[in-house]
Amino acid sequence: MQSSSGLPTALSISSYLPFPVTSGGRKRHLRLLEAIERAGAIPHLLTEDASAAGQEEAESRGWSVEVCLRPRAGVALRSVQHLQRDVMPHNPQLSARAKQLAIRAAFVQLEEIGAAQYARAVAGVAPLAVSLHNVDSEVLAGTVAGNGLASRIRHRYHLSRMTATEAAAARRSDLMVCVSEHDRAYFDRIGSRRSVLAPNGVDDELFDVPLPLPSEPAVFFFGQFGWRPNADGALRYINEIWPRVTAVLPEARLRIAGPGSKEVLSSVASSHPGVEVLGFVSDLSDELAASRMVVAPLWLGGGTRIKVLEALAAARPVVGTTVGVERLGFVSGRHGLVADSPQDLATATLAVLTQDEAANRYAREARELGREYRWLTTTAAVEVIYGEWVAAQAQTQP
Repeated sequence: MQSSSGLPTALSISSYLPFPVTSGGRKRHLRLLEAIERAGAIPHLLTEDASAAGQEEAESRGWSVEVCLRPRAGVALRSVQHLQRDVMPHNPQLSARAKQLAIRAAFVQLEEIGAAQYARAVAGVAPLAVSLHNVDSEVLAGTVAGNGLASRIRHRYHLSRMTATEAAAARRSDLMVCVSEHDRAYFDRIGSRRSVLAPNGVDDELFDVPLPLPSEPAVFFFGQFGWRPNADGALRYINEIWPRVTAVLPEARLRIAGPGSKEVLSSVASSHPGVEVLGFVSDLSDELAASRMVVAPLWLGGGTRIKVLEALAAARPVVGTTVGVERLGFVSGRHGLVADSPQDLATATLAVLTQDEAANRYAREARELGREYRWLTTTAAVEVIYGEWVAAQAQTQP
């Protein structure tokens, strides 16, 4: 399959488009599409996302978009989902169209767990990459099921289907694109034949956020609040940690940004002094520049946190839990501080807010660590493989 420009096409299948870039997952999806383009192929996006703005942005880049809306999940489609042990309801139109498009594609990439189940439709048709942003089964396993036996059974059954989807995608793929060595080891263990490390990254403009740190005791938390670990972490920080901070430093301010933040946090934030919920912020650079530090209070997660990397690149010390900063090379006492109990997190927050020399030292070291995670660097290895697949297809074309 060739694009209108005559260049080969790579088929990208996803539940949603990367635009607008409102989450770390969308940003990762976008940067991988850009790596595909640098490797010599034009992305063709096959998705269930009918966002007009998302389609317009993709097409402005010269990428084509096809939308196959997921049909209402009636008894027949639910039966297919359960028989195949899929994590999401089956979309027969998307599955059929994926197989048609894959025949002429240089390669196919499935983006995130919602698309991973379509590996069965395209495996063996064209080289297949599966890009999972987390080990989603690990994240789900760490969540608490609802009350009652029925809720626990549903949770366990959902987990079994997610695990089955991951394993089937890993076995059928020609390449697993992984965000961390931890994830890579997991997918290799469950049957991946080939894997590549493509860590999450940061955009270059974040390195322009100025130093030294502002003197105001301003704390910043940002993330996508449709992702439960972010919502749970922010709520716990506001309720359990922030009162301990303001008891010592009443002038401290906590600003929270991200899609869904107002819906999740506004009511609880209103009862705590110094907390402001911003909602979606289109440009984080100004908020980071006005902040003395960033918090990453997550007790559940997977993969790695793009928001932590972005804070590091912006030279902002991070105070986070072990889960919040894991798998990034983050060292407590060098790039910020790590603590897991409410009291220790409050103590760490106060230390960064009040100790100028240590805080600015953390900031400088944070930026140096962030430099290792520029997107062009983190996607370089997978871009090479994309290029090999594009070249291989060119050799077979008449």
